[in-house]
Amino acid sequence: MLYRRYLDNVGFPQMEGWSFDVEKRFMFFILDDNTRVTMSNDAAAELAMERWTRALRCHFRRRFTISEVHTKFYEFKGRCNTYTAITSNPGIWYDYEMSEMHFPLTMRESMM
Repeated sequence: MLYRRYLDNVGFPQMEGWSFDVEKRFMFFILDDNTRVTMSNDAAAELAMERWTRALRCHFRRRFTISEVHTKFYEFKGRCNTYTAITSNPGIWYDYEMSEMHFPLTMRESMM
């Protein structure tokens, strides 16, 4: 459900041509691919980027570049890593229905 955390966020700067629908579809391509393949080396990562680029081109009939896909993938990865690091702290959790983070009372007081 990490993709849901990303998709619930609005206000991140968008790359030209990367609408919410494109990002959502790209995230699903990544999730589907990662269930079958691990990117353990540069060659595997390059092949995955090429697959995702072709899939986006085919789905949206737009000329996506491997460079754009590479940039967006590492942006997603950074956001997911940040989310994982934050929510791994005891007492912090994300409410998917309300789309909000919850922090322990003592932590909230120290943040003010």
